[in-house]
This record gives sequence, C-alpha cells and structure tokens, in this order.
Amino acid sequence: MIIEFLTMKITFDAILDHVNNIAYQQDIRDQITALKTRLLKLSGDFETGRVTREEFEKEEAVIMKEINLLIKQASTAGNQNTTQSSSDLGGLAGLL
Repeated sequence: MIIEFLTMKITFDAILDHVNNIAYQQDIRDQITALKTRLLKLSGDFETGRVTREEFEKEEAVIMKEINLLIKQASTAGNQNTTQSSSDLGGLAGLL
C-alpha cells in the first residue's frame, strides 16, 4: 500500500511538472509573438517614415535581444524538464 502510494505520488508529481513546463513554454511563445508583433509594427512605422533609421535600429536591437533571451529560456526549461523527468523515473525504478 505504501509502495503504491509512493508510486502514484511520484507519477503525479512528474505529470504536474510536465504540465507546468508546457504552460511555461506556451507563455514564452506568447511573449515572443507579442515581441514579433512589436517588431512588425516598428517596421511599418519605419517604412512610413514615422520612425528614423536610428530609432528603428535601436528598438530592433532591443526587441531581438529580448526574443533571443526568451528563446534561450525556453530551451533551458525544456532541457531541465527532461532531466528531471528522467530522475523521477529513476527514483520510481529504485522503489520497485
């Protein structure tokens, strides 16, 4: 009975971690989409002359830096979740 409870708890924890990671990655994708929208608007403003080349290049660099940082965070979170899931399964195998 205790072994079944521990097995269920470890399984539930692994599922919860996985779902939280999916939600976190979706949040990052949403943030990247918003940044790309800002970049597209900025390009439109530059083409219509509302923004100078210097302003465009400065803002573009800031937006691209944020996008690259978010991409790095998403890939790091994905790698950490894979490692953690593997260790959870290892712990489960140790109990059996």
